[in-house]
Amino acid sequence: MILLEDNKSDIWSPRKLLCFLFFLAFSLRFGFGVFKYYFGIPFLDIVPVNWWGSGYSQYSEIAINFVEGKGLTSSPGSDGFVHAMRPPLYPLFLSVFYFLFGKISLPPIFFHSLIGTCSVVLIFRIAKRLFNNSVAILASLLAAIYPYYVVHDTALQETSFLTFLMVLSIFCFFKAIDDRRKIDFVYAGISLGLTALVKETMLILFPFVIIWFLLNSNKKYSELTKRLLLFSVCFILVISTWIVRNYFVHGKAVFKIGSGVQLWTAHNPDTLSYYPWSTLCMSTHKALARISKEDRKKLEKMTVFEQNDEFTKRALDFAFKNPFLEVKYAAVKVFAGFSPMLSPTSENFFKRFFYTLSYTPVLFFGIIGIYLGRKQKREHSIFYFMFFSFALVSAIAWAHTTYRLYLDTYLIIFASYSFLKLFPKGKKYL
Repeated sequence: MILLEDNKSDIWSPRKLLCFLFFLAFSLRFGFGVFKYYFGIPFLDIVPVNWWGSGYSQYSEIAINFVEGKGLTSSPGSDGFVHAMRPPLYPLFLSVFYFLFGKISLPPIFFHSLIGTCSVVLIFRIAKRLFNNSVAILASLLAAIYPYYVVHDTALQETSFLTFLMVLSIFCFFKAIDDRRKIDFVYAGISLGLTALVKETMLILFPFVIIWFLLNSNKKYSELTKRLLLFSVCFILVISTWIVRNYFVHGKAVFKIGSGVQLWTAHNPDTLSYYPWSTLCMSTHKALARISKEDRKKLEKMTVFEQNDEFTKRALDFAFKNPFLEVKYAAVKVFAGFSPMLSPTSENFFKRFFYTLSYTPVLFFGIIGIYLGRKQKREHSIFYFMFFSFALVSAIAWAHTTYRLYLDTYLIIFASYSFLKLFPKGKKYL
């Protein structure tokens, strides 16, 4: 599969263009990250702060604990309950920087910028495979300068790492159906498994990927079965490392600890009291404040797994007793995930403005692009499955803007396709 071809123009040859896009994407991300954490950005209300104490600090806490011999653990929340034990891959990634450099901000900023930049290169190759060189150039250029990626790729959160691994997985999926080599199905299974070890919600994609391979394979049934078995075994082997670890450490073969508490936070009378325009944590604190002292004492005597079962039961009881309210909850959560308004919102006008200004046209043209590309619906169905699975997870759990970031890459590709389809004269500039 040749995704990069030589061009007659020495100036705009794909390889030189990719080098330029790589430099542009990395410079923007690294430059913004350095200014953000070392100097602050006043007009965005960003003050200088050590990278390790910013963002989702539970990740850095787990990484530091691991290096210091305390295992992949974090302390319970301020309410005393273990809300979620994070999947291991991103904290392990951070632990390398802490082990080598301590709490210096520059190394993680540099490597997060590099990861975000590698995603841009893969976007070019995927867009070229799906459409053509012009779409690939525009899509990768947009991804390189996309404000939310530039701002967020260096944050202490798993989003840039997740986006890269998901783009890598998509690249491997298409390579598997194009080259039809067994080794490509191995790579596809490993990459999707690693993605799930960053974000547990990616587990839901596994059956959809199997369906996608079935829809896009010209192999005989016996040959296809062997390749799908290879893909499945590799995926299961990768994710089972975490499940087996939890069995030996915690006594139960589970992928995530504390999921019952998370489910309850998304299904209780106070879920929408602050969410989606404030964090769900604020709604959760209000719900927890309603728990009586006697009930709290009873919960505190339980093990983590008993708490998990109890909160799961309470969430399901609430859902079955309030079906119409649950429909409203689901609609609000899905809207929050795809909304052109920040969730949670920001008091800073420029943050809200730049997000809405950049995401709204991507969403608008992306939807048009999905429609215009419907003749390739079998190949494109992997993206339909991704959007559907995100909406499903959002409806069951919840979503904020950052949760959707790994999907924006594909909206950008479809938006680029529709823009050049609707305005073909734009191709001469690419």
